Amino acid sequence: MHISKFDLNPTLSVEQTTEGFLLSWETPDGESFEKHAENSELLAIKIIAEELTLQQLKHDHQMSPLRAKKTLRNAARQGILIAPESKIKRNTALFAADIDIP
Repeated sequence: MHISKFDLNPTLSVEQTTEGFLLSWETPDGESFEKHAENSELLAIKIIAEELTLQQLKHDHQMSPLRAKKTLRNAARQGILIAPESKIKRNTALFAADIDIP
C-alpha cells in the first residue's frame, strides 16, 4: 500500500468549532456522517492534503510507516479518505459476484 494512492473524500468538510474540529462527509452510496474529529483523523487528513511521504513522517513526526498506514486505513474505513481499489479481483467464472465469501 502506497500512501500517495489515498485521496481525500471530495465531500469532506472540516469546520473549526469551540470544541475542536467538526468533520462532515458523504459515502459513495449517499450516507451522511458528522462527528468531532479525533487527532488520528486530523492526522490522516494532513498526511493526504500535504502529500507527506513515509520518510517525512518518520523523520519530521517520528511516526513509523506501520502507524501511518494504519491511520490512513482507519480514516478510509470511515469514509474520510478514499482508499485505492484492491488489485485482487474475484474470478466470476469460479465465484458468482453476488455470493458473499467470508
